[in-house]
Parts: sequence; structure tokens; C-alpha cells
Amino acid sequence: RVVCVRHSEWCVRYSEWCVRYSEWCVCDTVSGVCDTVSGVCDTVSGVCDTVSGVCDTVSGVCDTVSGVCDTVSGVCDTVSGVCAIQRVVCVRHSEWCVRYSEWCVRYSEWCVRYSEWCVRHSEWCVCDT
Repeated sequence: RVVCVRHSEWCVRYSEWCVRYSEWCVCDTVSGVCDTVSGVCDTVSGVCDTVSGVCDTVSGVCDTVSGVCDTVSGVCDTVSGVCAIQRVVCVRHSEWCVRYSEWCVRYSEWCVRYSEWCVRHSEWCVCDT
């Protein structure tokens, strides 16, 4: 675990090995950086789940690089990879959501901040795949 956190480039090189031994694939919960190339840090449990694609419903951040967490169902949208709290935009302007999917990942703390709003309007908390 220490090796993975301190030498992230080593984990990237042997990402398949890290996935195989997922109990060793612990991320840095302070910086929020995952120790594998295929996943985003789960800042609550500190574990990167790159196999099942299940997201952390507390932080609202998906633990795979291809999707952002749907905080209602707890499932990652790994197809479109867009923010789960913008259903209206996703449905009407799916190309816009795909274009700015990186923005959603980069500002994941914004999604976390409004997670309560997302839960309240659960019908909006699913992306149009």
C-alpha cells in the first residue's frame, strides 16, 4: 500500500497487478488521487474499485476514470461519463455533457456540495446514456 501511494508511477505501470490484488490498491485519501491509472480515488473507503464500477455514494465521485457517480443509485455511468446531477442538460444536450465531462470530474467537489439537491430530485440524477 505504501508503495502504491508513494510511487504512483509504479502502480500505473503495473495497474493490472494492482487490480488483481485490489486490497493493495489503496489511494491517498488526503490528496484524493488514486494509485492506479484506471480508477479515481474513493476518498471514503480509500479503495479503488476498478472492476465492478460501483461508485462512492457519499463523496459522489465515481471510482472509475470513465464515469461520474450517480449518487442516487450508486452506479457509475461508464458509457457517457457525464455528471449525474445534470439530467435535463444530458437529455436535451447530450453532446454538451460529453464535451464537458472532464469539467464534471475536475470539479467533483461541486457535485458533492449539491448532492443533497441531487437526491431530492432523483429523477434528474441519471445521465442520458
